[in-house]
Amino acid sequence: MPPSKTPPALAYWHDASLLTVRSLREAFSTRLMPNVASGVTVALVALPLNMALAIACGLPASVGLVTGAIAGLIGAVVGGSRMQITGPEVALAPITLEIILQHGFQGLLFVTMLAGLFQIALGLMRIGRLVHAIPVPVIGGFLAAVGIMVFDSQLPVLLGVSGQARLVTELDLEIMGGLSWPAVAVGVAVIAIMVGLPRLSRRAPTPLIALAVAMALVAGLGVSVPMVSPIEGGWPTPAVPSLGTLPLAELVPEAIALALIASIDSLLCAVSVDARTSGPRTRTDQELVAQGLANIGSACFGGMPVAAAVVRSAAAVEAGATTRLAAIVQSVILALVVVAFSAFVGHIPLAALASILLVIGWRLIDWAQLRHLWKTARFEVAVFGTTAAGILLTDFVMGVAVGVVVALADFAHRQRELVSTRQLVWSHGDDDARAIASMPSGVRVVRLEGPLFFGSQAKLDALLDEVECSHGHGPVVIDLAAVPTLDCSGASALARASERLVRSDIDVWLCSLTPEAQRLLEPAIASTDRLRLSDSPSAALRAIARRTDARASAVTTASDHSDGRWRSFIAAVEAKEAG
Repeated sequence: MPPSKTPPALAYWHDASLLTVRSLREAFSTRLMPNVASGVTVALVALPLNMALAIACGLPASVGLVTGAIAGLIGAVVGGSRMQITGPEVALAPITLEIILQHGFQGLLFVTMLAGLFQIALGLMRIGRLVHAIPVPVIGGFLAAVGIMVFDSQLPVLLGVSGQARLVTELDLEIMGGLSWPAVAVGVAVIAIMVGLPRLSRRAPTPLIALAVAMALVAGLGVSVPMVSPIEGGWPTPAVPSLGTLPLAELVPEAIALALIASIDSLLCAVSVDARTSGPRTRTDQELVAQGLANIGSACFGGMPVAAAVVRSAAAVEAGATTRLAAIVQSVILALVVVAFSAFVGHIPLAALASILLVIGWRLIDWAQLRHLWKTARFEVAVFGTTAAGILLTDFVMGVAVGVVVALADFAHRQRELVSTRQLVWSHGDDDARAIASMPSGVRVVRLEGPLFFGSQAKLDALLDEVECSHGHGPVVIDLAAVPTLDCSGASALARASERLVRSDIDVWLCSLTPEAQRLLEPAIASTDRLRLSDSPSAALRAIARRTDARASAVTTASDHSDGRWRSFIAAVEAKEAG
C-alpha cells in the first residue's frame, strides 16, 4: 500500500514542525557558548526595557519581567524565527495603557488572551504573508506614531511630575513649577549614556549600564527621586483569565486591535531580522501562531501583551546569536531575577527607565527614511505623515488603514501612466534559449517584468530566494528594463534581496535602472562594492568577462573555448537587446 501523502492544507505546518524540531536540536548541539553569551547580553538589554514598559503602562515592574520570561520562552521554542526575542514592546504600550484605564488589569488579561486566540486564527488562515504588502511609508508612520506616544507618556515621568500629569498634554505652568530637578538630572545622564555609549561599543548592554549609573548617582548623592516599587510575592501562580462581569462586547474590538498591532509589529521585526541575517527566512504564519501562544501564556501568568521586539532581536543578532538558545537563555535569566534578585528593583529611579524609553521612542522615528523620501518620492512623505496622524487622532488600526488607502491611491495614479503592465516574473523567455545555451558556467541573468511596488515585495523575495538557493556563487545580473515603475517599498525589497545575495558571496549587477530608481537604491549601492550598476545586461556581462579573464590570467591562460563561450553568450544577449 503506497504511503499516504500530507494533505496540501497541512503541508506547511508539517514542514514547519519538522524544521522547528531540527532547529531546537541544533540549538543544544552547535555553538553553545557563543549563544549562551548572546542570551546573557540580550537579557541585560531586556531587563530595564521590560521593567520600563510595565511601569509605563501603570503595572508593577515584576509584570514586565515575568512577561519577558514566559513569552520569550514560548516564542523561542515554537516561533517561526530562530532569532526573534518576544516580550513587552513599545508599540503595544499605548493600547495596553488604554485597556487598563478602561477595563482594569483583569480586563487586560482577558483581552491579551483573546488577542492571542485571534493571532493563532490569523496564522492558521496564512495571513502572515500579507505583511510584505504593507507599504514602507505606512510602516514608518506607524513606528513614528508609537514614538510620539512614548514621548507623551514618559516626559512627565522624566520631569518627576507623573503624579500630577500622566501625559504631556496635561502639563500646565503650575505643574511645571513642581518639577524634580534631581529626577531631571538623572534622566539627562541616562539619555547621554544611551546616545553616546553605542558610538563607542555597539555590543555593550547600554540600557543596563545607564541604569547602573543612575542608581549609583542617586545612592552616591543621596537625592530623593521617585523609585520603582519593589517586587513582592515572588513567581506568580498560573491561572486562566476569566471574563467575570467585564463587558465582552467592549473587549472584543480591543482584542482585535491588539492582535493586529502585535501581529504587524512582530512581522515587521521578522522582516528586520531577516534583512540582518543569512540562513532560513522567518516562517511568518508559524510566527503568528507562536506570538498568539505567547500572549495566551503571558495572560495566564498575569503578564502584559507581547510581540517580537525589534530592539532585543537586533541586540541578539549583534551579539552573535545563531540559534534559538540565545532567546531561551534570555528568558531563564529574567525568571531568575524575579525569583532570586528582586531586592535590587526597588533601588531603580523611575526617571532612568523613562529616559531609556524616550531614547527608544526617538529612534522609532526614522528621520533618515523621511529625508530620503523627501528627496526621491515626496508623495510618500504624505503617506508617512497621514499614517502617523491617523493613529494619533484615532487609533492604530484606523491609522494604518488610512495610510494603506493613501498609498493605494498613489499607486493607482502611477498605474494610469502605464500603457500596460505584466505580472512580476523571473524569466529568460523562449527567445533567450540561444543565449542561455552559451551562458558561461555560474553566470545568471534575471529579467524582472512589471511594476515593483509594495504589493510586489513578497513575489520579488521569492524569486530572488530561488536564485540564491538553486544556484552557486556566480554573478547575478538583474535586468530591470521591463520594470515600468519602482516605488520606495519595491526599491527596499530589491535592495534587501540584493544584499542577501551579496551576503551569500554573490556579486550582483543591476541593469537598466532609471535615474529615479538609482536615487531610491543609492543607500544600498553605497553600502557595498559587490552591488554594481550597469547600463545593460550585455555591458554587465562584458565587465564580468573582463574580471573573470583577469583572475584567470593571474593563474593560467584562459582557454580559447572559454573565450569563445563568453563571446557567443554576450553576442546572443546583445542581439536580444537590439531586437
